Amino acid sequence: MSRYGLLLLFVLSLMAALALQLILLPGPLNLGGPMWLVLTIAYWALFGPNYPVLLVAFCFGLVADVATATPLGEHSLGLVLVAYACTSLRVVLGRYALLQQALALLPMFLLYNLLLFWLDGMAHHPSDPLARFLPAFTSAVLWPLYCMLLDALGGRDEQ
Repeated sequence: MSRYGLLLLFVLSLMAALALQLILLPGPLNLGGPMWLVLTIAYWALFGPNYPVLLVAFCFGLVADVATATPLGEHSLGLVLVAYACTSLRVVLGRYALLQQALALLPMFLLYNLLLFWLDGMAHHPSDPLARFLPAFTSAVLWPLYCMLLDALGGRDEQ
C-alpha cells in the first residue's frame, strides 16, 4: 500500500473507531461492547509505521472525553498508556500469533479499564464494575479478527 493510502487508512480507522465507541447498543449488548478506540490505538502502535501514535491517542482521548462527558484527560491518559505499552512491546508482541497477542494485550486492556474505573471513583461518578471490565475481555476476544480486518485493508507495515 502506498504511503498516502496507509495514512488514509490510519485516519479513517481511528475516526470509525471513535464513531463505533460512541454508538450505544440496546440493552445487554451495550454491557460488553468492545473498546474500539483502544483496539485501534493498540493495532497502530504495534503494527503501523512510525506515526505519532502517542499524540494521536492523546487527541482522540480528549475527543472521547468531551463526547462522553467524562473528566477531561481520563480517556487520554488511558489511551496514551496503552499506546506507550504497545509501542514499547512492539518487537516482542509482533512475533506472537494473534491469539497469543490477544492474551498478552488483555492485561493492558484491563489496566486501561481499571484506570478509568479509578478515575470515575475519584470524580464520584457511579460505575458498574461488570460494565467497566467486561469490554476488556470482549476486546481481547475480538483482537484477532480486528487485526485480520485491518491487515486485509493493508494496515500492517511490512518493513
